[in-house]
Amino acid sequence: VDALERTLQDAARAAIPRTVLVRAFVADGRMGAGSGAIISADGLILTCSHVIEIGERIEVATADGTTYPARVLGKNERQDFALIKIEAEGLPTFPLGDSDSVQL
Repeated sequence: VDALERTLQDAARAAIPRTVLVRAFVADGRMGAGSGAIISADGLILTCSHVIEIGERIEVATADGTTYPARVLGKNERQDFALIKIEAEGLPTFPLGDSDSVQL
């Protein structure tokens, strides 16, 4: 149990700086929010399309509290994912995997 707890703590420590808060604002002041994953050091972020769908303005907050305006590059509502971009450099990223190497 202790080893599992350490493994989960290590995973959380690694994920936190690579995870962002995504906020979508509409003109009447309403806001929706969700999470996103930084997938490139220059600001590409993968999130869910339902997180940004209401947004007239999208904003991203990184783990260190820095806030950036974001723009939507594309979304797939059917599979519920979206790609957004912030103007930043040197961001910590989640490594992308190879689906061909997944073991079942």
